[in-house]
Amino acid sequence: MDVNMPHMTGFEVMQALNELNDPIAPPIIVLTAQNDRSYTLESLSLGARYFITKPFDRVELIMRVRNLLEAHRLIAYYMNRR
Repeated sequence: MDVNMPHMTGFEVMQALNELNDPIAPPIIVLTAQNDRSYTLESLSLGARYFITKPFDRVELIMRVRNLLEAHRLIAYYMNRR
């Protein structure tokens, strides 16, 4: 997601997801043109796994998405086995 979006900012979306207290919440990648360190730190503190600034490398993004989804599937699998 981006930090700047219509209706809700990326920060607001991440905060709303945090309030659900879901132990297997979806992984978040922030992809934005905002390159100020405060945006990075705020995003990571709200649970983003990666903060990527534009322009971005398409191959790197695909690999990061793949890795996050793989880790998320494993977490969900083990959480559901309890």
